[in-house]
Amino acid sequence: MVKGPQGIAYFGHGVASGGDGDGDGFHDILVTDKYYRENNITVGRCIMISGRDGGEVWRSIGASPLVGTPYYIKPAFVGDIDGDGCDDVITGWPSAEEMRGRVEVRSGRTGEELFTFIGAELSNRLGRDVGGIGDVDRDGVPDFAFVAAWREVGAVSIRSGRDGSEIHNISRPWPRSVAGVGDLDGDAHADVAIGGWNSSGRGVAVFSGRTGEVIYDLPRPDPADNNFGWSIAGGQDIDGDRVPDFIISGNNGFGQGRVYLFSGATGNVTGVMTKDSNAQVFGIALSIADVTGDGQPEVAVGDHQAHMVFDLPSARLLHWSPPAVVESSVYYGTEFTLGDVNGDGLADFLAGRYGGMGYVILDAGAPMLLSPVSFTSTFRRGRVMELQVSGASPGRVIQLLATRHGSTCTYIGRLQICIDLARPFITVAEAVADIDGTAYFSLPISPGTPTGSAWLQTLDPADPRRGAISSNVLEILIAP
Repeated sequence: MVKGPQGIAYFGHGVASGGDGDGDGFHDILVTDKYYRENNITVGRCIMISGRDGGEVWRSIGASPLVGTPYYIKPAFVGDIDGDGCDDVITGWPSAEEMRGRVEVRSGRTGEELFTFIGAELSNRLGRDVGGIGDVDRDGVPDFAFVAAWREVGAVSIRSGRDGSEIHNISRPWPRSVAGVGDLDGDAHADVAIGGWNSSGRGVAVFSGRTGEVIYDLPRPDPADNNFGWSIAGGQDIDGDRVPDFIISGNNGFGQGRVYLFSGATGNVTGVMTKDSNAQVFGIALSIADVTGDGQPEVAVGDHQAHMVFDLPSARLLHWSPPAVVESSVYYGTEFTLGDVNGDGLADFLAGRYGGMGYVILDAGAPMLLSPVSFTSTFRRGRVMELQVSGASPGRVIQLLATRHGSTCTYIGRLQICIDLARPFITVAEAVADIDGTAYFSLPISPGTPTGSAWLQTLDPADPRRGAISSNVLEILIAP
């Protein structure tokens, strides 16, 4: 867990990973705080945090006051554009420069500013979304994109990583999201998807990186998807046809959420991930990566009070991770990303929690994924705690381990578990994995069980294909 300074509620309002900024072999973390103040002026800041040890690598402070109630500060890694072997960083500051907006591209290694862009007109909100998009112009240097004007006649600017010059300026009404989706049309140039504000009647369009022309113009799959295009992610081949695929959120804003999987080869919907209640912001953040180490990507979906992992292309829900304590007006998972922070080759979850005491929670990827059956990690004494773990081999006996002091633990490489050596994990239950590789645990909580946090993990010490495998560590709260 990476905590913000005392009293900083919006530390973690923006989170990004997936790049090695300092060149030490570990993915690092970008965290923004839109309400950071200097000399009683709200300017915001972005901090790079080392994935290796959690220390601060560098920070950038807003160059101009943020106007009114600031929009978020959007961070992203863009790849190595200055040729120093480290991944570089882009940040969007849409409330800066009197709402003209500001975009900064900085060295991941030093934090030094490489390029700066400022909106041409008031209320352009340049930088409302930013992203690395791959090599669009095929010059061997990664390129980047940002919302250049968020208005009815809006625009997205695609820029050269080599010199910052504009490659394409794409007109789009109320553009709200931009993402690289890989090479969909087979011309060896990275392509780009742009989502619009749906009151405009437009959905999402995918544009050729080479020509800037439309490849797919995608309407809302369901007329109720008012927030279709809220978030977009892509760049990986999910269905095995050697063409990258992509996902788009389609939340209707009234409690039902959907995330759609699209074929990169055809532009057709090939899968739908859903949440049917309390899903007002389901899909606000999306990432695709291999979380379980099976060689196939999964999709991670951010939500108001949890993050979820779905199998692809089946769209089956594998895992969800609500916070141990749910607090009013505190948001967890709405800013969310994936990156291999611990260097084990698996994508880890990084979720921003803001609104109370701001911090970023790290939840490690693992071959098995442990979750509570219901969307809560709080359990009361005298009741039954129900858990499930996915990713096991069918028919295997899975052990559920528990400790009362798991927040500070020592990693045991041979067993692939993390334990407190003073009070190590003990086996509290066993269950057999079903044909889908899911095991279920049902544990009565006695009235005398001490209250407070506990940490759980599952283990198969001798999986026939993978050897010793374990799950993520799940924090739960035992309440009176």
